[in-house]
Amino acid sequence: MTPSLFEAEIREDTFAIGTSGTAPAFTSAPSTHTLDIPMASTAAVTAGLISKTDYDSFNTKLSAVTNTATLAPTKIWIGDVGSKAQEFALSGDATMTSGGVVTVDKTQAAAASKILQLTAGSVAVTKGEDIGGAGAGVASIRYPNTATNTTLTLPPTAGSASQFLQTDGAGNLSWAAPCHSAIKIEVF
Repeated sequence: MTPSLFEAEIREDTFAIGTSGTAPAFTSAPSTHTLDIPMASTAAVTAGLISKTDYDSFNTKLSAVTNTATLAPTKIWIGDVGSKAQEFALSGDATMTSGGVVTVDKTQAAAASKILQLTAGSVAVTKGEDIGGAGAGVASIRYPNTATNTTLTLPPTAGSASQFLQTDGAGNLSWAAPCHSAIKIEVF
């Protein structure tokens, strides 16, 4: 018999806690209602409970970070010997702006010489480039001391034997073969 609006049905239900599923959820059987909260460390779980051990591990790492886990402008995180993150400023020849531009200057003869700058757009700007090989020799690239910017775009291949780089006047480089023409000389 179904109880009416004014009749009460006395029924005993049980509430339980489980760890099934991939996210917290309620399941109900006729008289048992279960709140399943899976462990977050279980494979395929998308939301769940973390263990006290996992919490302590995370909290220890977080508490080791200065400034309550905020990173001040011009600072970087560096892991220390205890595997904890520490906040540091670049020092010596390296500096960083709050926009993320990293510059490496080397002072020689009391004059700063910018040797590397990494822009926020991930472009490396260098002043003079020495490229060392397997031997003792070094290939150097230098640009004259002018205020004009020049962009040279290299070709996508290495070229063929005897070819040379030529420019189109707009900074686009391509491989070209030398011109071999015969000169006819007539003697009278």
